Amino acid sequence: MPETAYKETHKALIQNDNLAKLRHIAMLNDNWDGYGAEPMPYDTLNKAQRLIHALHVQPEIFPTAAGSIQFEYEKDNGDYLEFQFTGEGACEVFRCIGDNEEYFRSLDNPESLNALVEDFYGYSL
Repeated sequence: MPETAYKETHKALIQNDNLAKLRHIAMLNDNWDGYGAEPMPYDTLNKAQRLIHALHVQPEIFPTAAGSIQFEYEKDNGDYLEFQFTGEGACEVFRCIGDNEEYFRSLDNPESLNALVEDFYGYSL
């Protein structure tokens, strides 16, 4: 299988896994975390699904008790990028590169988030 076809197949498998995780997150009931968390808001789930389809590199995804979805990327060297969003048009970003940590807000549209991931990995995807 040519390398390009392999990469596309691998991306599709991870994307399908993320969509399955999202379906699981959508089924979480009241108190799903044991500390009173409410079910995930529809707008947040809808935004997450659109982003999963649009991101060039698939993240690890997790629900948060605050009603947001967290997308995470980590390199082998420990560098870390995460963004949390609620579907309201912006997201909170945390980036740790070496000893430098920063928090900032970004738009939660595919172009902005793909640019953050490209910058994190240091190349255009």
